[in-house]
Amino acid sequence: DGWLSPRNESLKAEGNAPKGYNLVDGDPLPPFKLADEDDVALWSLLVSDKPIKAKAGEAKPAASGANEPTLKDVLSNFVRDEEGSFSAANLAQGVSDFLSPVRDTTQHANEPTRWLNDIRSVVAAGTRSKKLTPTQAADALQIARDGLAALNAGDGAEYIRQRARAVEALSAKMSLGEKARDVINLPRALLSSIDLSFPFRQGAVGLLNLNNVSPRRALARATEFRDMFTAAASQRGFDDIRAELRGHPRAPLAEASGLYSATGSALSINSRLIDREESFASTVAEKLPVIGRGVKVSERAFTAAGDLQRLHLFDGFAKQLEGRGVKFDQNPKAYQDIANYVNAMTGRGRIHDKLKSLEPVLNGALFSPKFLASRLQVLNPMTYARMEPEARRIALKEVAGFAGAVTTVLGLAAASGAEVGLDPDSADFAKIKFGNTRYDVLGGLQQPMVFMFREGQALYRRQAGEKLSEYQTPGAIAERFARTKASPAAGFAYDAAVKNANFTGWWNSKEPFDYGEGVGSLIAPLFVRDLYQAIEAEGLAGLFKTLPAGLGVGVATYGDKPKATEKPTPKTKAEKRKQEDDEGKFWYPQGGGRKPWPPPHMLPSPPPQ
Repeated sequence: DGWLSPRNESLKAEGNAPKGYNLVDGDPLPPFKLADEDDVALWSLLVSDKPIKAKAGEAKPAASGANEPTLKDVLSNFVRDEEGSFSAANLAQGVSDFLSPVRDTTQHANEPTRWLNDIRSVVAAGTRSKKLTPTQAADALQIARDGLAALNAGDGAEYIRQRARAVEALSAKMSLGEKARDVINLPRALLSSIDLSFPFRQGAVGLLNLNNVSPRRALARATEFRDMFTAAASQRGFDDIRAELRGHPRAPLAEASGLYSATGSALSINSRLIDREESFASTVAEKLPVIGRGVKVSERAFTAAGDLQRLHLFDGFAKQLEGRGVKFDQNPKAYQDIANYVNAMTGRGRIHDKLKSLEPVLNGALFSPKFLASRLQVLNPMTYARMEPEARRIALKEVAGFAGAVTTVLGLAAASGAEVGLDPDSADFAKIKFGNTRYDVLGGLQQPMVFMFREGQALYRRQAGEKLSEYQTPGAIAERFARTKASPAAGFAYDAAVKNANFTGWWNSKEPFDYGEGVGSLIAPLFVRDLYQAIEAEGLAGLFKTLPAGLGVGVATYGDKPKATEKPTPKTKAEKRKQEDDEGKFWYPQGGGRKPWPPPHMLPSPPPQ
């Protein structure tokens, strides 16, 4: 009721305020139309003479005739007329460009409008909650002006720099929970650094695809490779690419359709850690000496390659929809379907709505929950069944193109003398094997495929009444798969707990957990670790064999396990005991002794009658 006033009724009659929104008594009328509640709140506070205290430790801006500055005092510096006097009309003219830009929030909005809307909404919210100080309001004005000047001058990198300034100046500080997640995500960022792994890992479905034989798509993939190296080489090159992404004609439509953009998330005010590329969801890692530079290089390359491939694929698919007469205004779900599928193709899967609240927990427990979700979505037939018909046709063509390309690569490898795994129950399924070195070109799809086959087989065998060993039960299979997908911190805790309990489990080892080795596994980049192990095993040849891992190809070097018929017959009790221990036939309780596997608490429950 306190917002209502007779003067506001006349303001509504003049058409300068939206219906249902009210100004405070005594506020001067704005010379431009107030479009919504944000405008009303901003205008009321901007022209108010009520002092707003600066934050502790913040330099107080000069204010004429007041102990504490008001927003009007600060902002009036930008809008004084030729005589140096201040008026509400001048103030309105000075701030209207960024407080009330054209309200085009559809897929047709251009980049300056979208950015100014972003700044405007945060300034409005901060002002209403009194969390925005006069100095920050002044900074917002200057950032807006500098950013627009850079855009008008055609300097994309400088424009991006101004957007980064806006994020830093206007974003709220991290909460305690965000800071904790920032630290927890540190090992993952370190492990993901010192490589350029996007192309054949997250981007494998789009890169290794028979549909790329078309000149347009082949050129797009080549451009993505080139720009990935450009982004890795310098921050300036990366900012140029980000400006190109933000200014792409399809960018507004892609954003409206739900296409993920790491660039858009990073340049959004009050963005969250969870909105970043999940491999680099830590700001602490990039601040570390020496290795922090490697993290930044890898993050720039990863972000550029991912955002470019997503936008290029979406652009091509949108053209196909338009060519078939499907328009966004008439059928937005078709565009949302292809955007979601492009996200899945490029490793950014969708977390189910019921699990959204648990997303921070999943992000801390799993190495890459959205990457895992993306691979399950690509393999799930229901993903395609729920799509609009035109979008489904595009998605099925893409997955068929990927399957055809993988089959071709595996066939050529077999023809050249390499071994190709054909047993879906084997860890080498669909891998190319040269000697002891395996190459996985399925971009993260191989492990879920093997897991689903093994799990289905175990469930069938148990249902058929077959007795399964502790290693073959559905629970044990799921446990091993979950361990391979655990985050570094969760994996460290799990290994320490299980190994220190003296369980042989699936490690087939009675050695206690090595904390030094465990800590090393938290900080050593995966690519560097692979190189070291390969060189240690095969010397310089191992180095060259492992180089494809730097671009995301799965590379592993290890010898084959001896077959059961090749096991030597133990000659002494000690040798027999060691062989039984190696085979996991016994376990060692903490109180001492040696008992047959499994422990009582791990015995399966009796089947329901």
